[in-house]
Amino acid sequence: ITDNNRVAQRDNKDNTTNVKPHGRVAQQDGKTITDNSQVAQQGSGKEENKKSLLEAIAEMENDAEHEKQERLKEKGNKKWSINPNVAPVYYNSLSGGSPIDPEFKDNSKSGKVNISYGVNIAYQVNERLSLRSGINKVNYGYNTNDISFAPDFEARSLDNINYARQSGKASGLYVANSPSEGGPPVAARDEVASSFAPQEGLMQQEFGYIEVPMELKYRVLNERFGLNLIGGVSSLFLTDNSVLLKSDALATELGEANNINNMNFSTNVGLGVDYLLSDKLQLQVEPMFKYQWNTFSNDNGGFKPYSFGVYTGFSFRF
Repeated sequence: ITDNNRVAQRDNKDNTTNVKPHGRVAQQDGKTITDNSQVAQQGSGKEENKKSLLEAIAEMENDAEHEKQERLKEKGNKKWSINPNVAPVYYNSLSGGSPIDPEFKDNSKSGKVNISYGVNIAYQVNERLSLRSGINKVNYGYNTNDISFAPDFEARSLDNINYARQSGKASGLYVANSPSEGGPPVAARDEVASSFAPQEGLMQQEFGYIEVPMELKYRVLNERFGLNLIGGVSSLFLTDNSVLLKSDALATELGEANNINNMNFSTNVGLGVDYLLSDKLQLQVEPMFKYQWNTFSNDNGGFKPYSFGVYTGFSFRF
């Protein structure tokens, strides 16, 4: 009996020992469940933070779009704008030739830079298209190089010049190509003129116009920084017309061209860049190329005039 009791006690001890590890496992499993719950909660918090960040970005995009729509709405309410502008304007010919006299058709020509200034009024047809017109004062000019001239009361008249009244017949001037360009030697040929040395220089032709443009402007980029395509025509009304002879020593008025129409036209193309300073004020820069036609009433001698200017100004919406 005693031995049987000892065996029973030993079996109970073994069972007790076996139970303890299972208890630890259960505790560990409980800890694992707790840890998994914490990880799940942390993951849920990250998801909430991520969702909040996406919502913030969406709100920013919505605000930007709303601001753009408000700006366009405000802009749409202001259909009219006025644009004072000024530009340096370069004038020359696409080819050779001379509208003054065939003798000078092969002489080199050099363009001049003058000033154009004026004001335009524009109407906004829709979000991208506008129609504009206005009035500009513009001066053009170019030089015919390698000219020689000297006093000569028997000199022939140039084909397309009305000579200045006070000068009689070309101021008694003989005008021709310089000897370096293949022209004959120029010399004074009468007693009065013999004291004047022949001059080598250039002949300068200048025009002044009132320009009335009619142009369409299409907005390619419709943001605060804008990009536009511009095209149209201009009517030009002649106001000034003169031809001068210049050398290092002197300058004299020869007269005016008699083959220039009082009204001519130009085809205009250009690119406009603008920046919106406020809802009402805009800065504009517009490089423009203008090709003139119907400038001369008679033979233009192959002269094809054009101008290029960079027009800068502000646009005020109202």
